[in-house]
Amino acid sequence: DVSDLKDVQTEIREAVARVTDLPIEVTESPTVTEIKTALMPVVEVGMTSETLTYAELREYARRLEKKLKNVSGVAKVDSYGYLAREIRVEISPDSIIKYRLPLSQVIAAIQARNIRASGGSLESYTSEKNVVTLSQFRDPMEVGDVIVRSTMDGAIIRVKDLAIIYD
Repeated sequence: DVSDLKDVQTEIREAVARVTDLPIEVTESPTVTEIKTALMPVVEVGMTSETLTYAELREYARRLEKKLKNVSGVAKVDSYGYLAREIRVEISPDSIIKYRLPLSQVIAAIQARNIRASGGSLESYTSEKNVVTLSQFRDPMEVGDVIVRSTMDGAIIRVKDLAIIYD
């Protein structure tokens, strides 16, 4: 609660500079740094649950973050500690044997369905357009609908017929 902050900072710097009997291990002169509390977190919120799934908990955190950003006086909201989303496809050994499919064929089918690749560009006198092949999953759980094999008699084998899929 001072009127002239610069005078106080100067007094502190001068007082620190007068200290000369520092231990031998201290090779550099001490410095005075102003710490702005506006740059420090004021509130940290941790979320955990014994009943909600991780996806549900993450959705609650997203909503809370959105509401906090709308509070007057909140300069910034940082999120950290989130786990990367992972889709786990556990293929049953019994189903691989039953359908006589190599595991590599299942992997190749998933990879071929989830791609984003550049196909070059088209040029005209007036413009240039990039061609992009985009065949990515909108929802990662769509991996279950990927066709691994189809036969002439109409039988279709999908990833969900071979595996359990976890988000």
